[in-house]
Amino acid sequence: MSNWEYNEQELWRFGEGDISLYHVFSTVAVGRCVLVFAEARHGDGADAGTPHDIVMRRSTDGGHSFEPSVCLLGANGTHCYVNPTPIYDTVTGRVLLIFAENPDNRATTLYLMESEDLGSTWSAPRDITAAITKKTDTRFHIPGPGHGIQLQKGPHTGRLLLQLWHRGEDVSLPRAARGYCTSLLYSDDHGATWTHIAPLGAEMLANESRLTECEEGLIWSLRASGQQHALAFGGADGTAWNAPQIAPLPPANACDAGLISLSFGEKYANTVLLSRISGTEKGQRRDMEICISRDGGRSFPERFALPAGDAMPGYSDLCVIREETPVIGLVHCRCNHVLFSRISLQTLTGGALDGTARNVWQQV
Repeated sequence: MSNWEYNEQELWRFGEGDISLYHVFSTVAVGRCVLVFAEARHGDGADAGTPHDIVMRRSTDGGHSFEPSVCLLGANGTHCYVNPTPIYDTVTGRVLLIFAENPDNRATTLYLMESEDLGSTWSAPRDITAAITKKTDTRFHIPGPGHGIQLQKGPHTGRLLLQLWHRGEDVSLPRAARGYCTSLLYSDDHGATWTHIAPLGAEMLANESRLTECEEGLIWSLRASGQQHALAFGGADGTAWNAPQIAPLPPANACDAGLISLSFGEKYANTVLLSRISGTEKGQRRDMEICISRDGGRSFPERFALPAGDAMPGYSDLCVIREETPVIGLVHCRCNHVLFSRISLQTLTGGALDGTARNVWQQV
């Protein structure tokens, strides 16, 4: 591989068959095996009230090419499955996939299924909703989006962490009255049982969120009121967090944002990447970028701009592909195409694109 690399593979295209919208993307990479998940929405593509399938594409060559799309759940078009959120367990070698069923946008059921062969086959789903405390007070629980994490250092190495968001009231009420907040589930027995920690971010109406672990501890990125992003920093075990603060980033008409840290080599010890849309025009989601922090998320002085364009629905997720020279993987949208981009570290940190990505896009 050249030290300079940016290329894109199309995964899905809006309007394929009876799928009007692909939404809420997530990805995990295990060596050169890359799994990408999404909601495939039927009908008008609404958040609820129409069937949502969960689909997956799998690569065994580091994201250069992908096997055909597979529908994991909902192929009969009668269920609304949402927010596929994978976690890779490095101890057992299993991929856990947590998702919710959202039939009416008022109450949800949380499920978990597992794969022991990196996505080739999957177990039957099991209901894990009982792990969430005070379910009668807050009946709406959604995992993710994106991927959960497994702690890689400290006394709780091996602990699985899953981010959730909650809503206490119906969307017919004004936003400020809906009771938005985020929380975490953790598991110390590889997903067999889960413990729920206290919610975070209610004062800023936080909902969708992401987690990552860097050298100095844990980082939790939350989508806050006004579609801003906030960051909270935590200790070694994921149970104690400081109050979230608005992220040090320029304003954007933002939605959910991808988040990873680069945990290899002294050069990247505190490097954190946050993928988001950068456009500010109200009512639009366009122009994806990757914001780069070298101090564990305290500042983001560098930003890598992807080729400009409509990025609806604006969601994205990041992974690290462990090759001889590690590569960043990004699942995102542009112009009604869901894309998987491979970006070398030199390209990512070397400044703006020189037009190579635009040339690749024109070939899709």
